[in-house]
Amino acid sequence: MVLYETGKEDCIIMIKLKNVTKYFQTNNGKKYILKDVSINIPSHTNIGILGRNGAGKSTLIRMLGQIEFPNSGKITSPNTFSWPLGLSGGFVGNMTGKTNVKFVCRLYGKNNQEIKKIIQDIQEFSELKEYFDMPIKTYSSGMKSRLNFGLSMAFDFDYLLIDETLSVGDTRFKKNPKKHS
Repeated sequence: MVLYETGKEDCIIMIKLKNVTKYFQTNNGKKYILKDVSINIPSHTNIGILGRNGAGKSTLIRMLGQIEFPNSGKITSPNTFSWPLGLSGGFVGNMTGKTNVKFVCRLYGKNNQEIKKIIQDIQEFSELKEYFDMPIKTYSSGMKSRLNFGLSMAFDFDYLLIDETLSVGDTRFKKNPKKHS
């Protein structure tokens, strides 16, 4: 089943799903999120995925971010994608914000000089103050979101995957003009 086709042979494809099936095994059998889906999404296109809770929006975003994978079929793209920004579950709760940032930087191949600059930028951006050197498990959800958002901005991804919302932080944080430049 083809859900979207550009109709242009020379169109550059941002994401290609080919015969993708994703399901989860439940007590009642397989719960299909996608079943033999093929779609081509062209470059320079913003897309939104709408659906009810449990429809599979986050699962699809996690597959694009290569956190989860299809049961069958293939998802390909020549581009780089961020981790889903609504997902702060990738942090290690017993490690500090600073240590989590260092860990992610190392995973993405940053050198010590780059890591030092990224840590400084994220600490300033997130406004975590002393919490930056405290375990993530002591953070509020807003604090985790600000750390996650700041961390994602430290990398040059072609596309940002946003799960749920970009509404991070309290009113004072959102009104800070430095956060909107």
